[in-house]
Amino acid sequence: MMGVVSFAVSWGLGDPKAPVLLLPDGQTKIKINRLLTTSGSRKKGLSGVLPSSFGPWEGALFVFEEEGWRSFWMPDTHFDLDIIFMDRNFKITHIERNVPKHPSRKGNIPKVAPRWAKYVLEIRSRTPLVKKIQKGMKLKFKTFKKKTSPEQTKSNTRLSQ
Repeated sequence: MMGVVSFAVSWGLGDPKAPVLLLPDGQTKIKINRLLTTSGSRKKGLSGVLPSSFGPWEGALFVFEEEGWRSFWMPDTHFDLDIIFMDRNFKITHIERNVPKHPSRKGNIPKVAPRWAKYVLEIRSRTPLVKKIQKGMKLKFKTFKKKTSPEQTKSNTRLSQ
């Protein structure tokens, strides 16, 4: 089983050095806007992120130490999401479509039932990208050169293996 060094990284909207997930066609890319590997960063997720800083071809990738049951809730989210659950090989095992936004931490906050996963990807709902993503697809994680700490480099290498 591959290990992951804990860290959280954000890239600016449209940053060409952001890592990507490639769809099986080899052309369609999901730019990783946020790579979330720490407990704190995963708990925060996309809370407080505005639509203007999260494009329709971007995603937040939640990385866990090992496969397990993962559940998500949507406090302080400002746009609807599709939540994509993947196994240790980046194979899509479940997609939760059109999870409603909830731009508050009060009231009935939307929750998603637990699913078995090592990686979870959150992307904006109702975009051209979501029409291309299907259960059973195997995505490929690809990184680009970016000045990182040695710990981040180790983690990126392990993710792309």
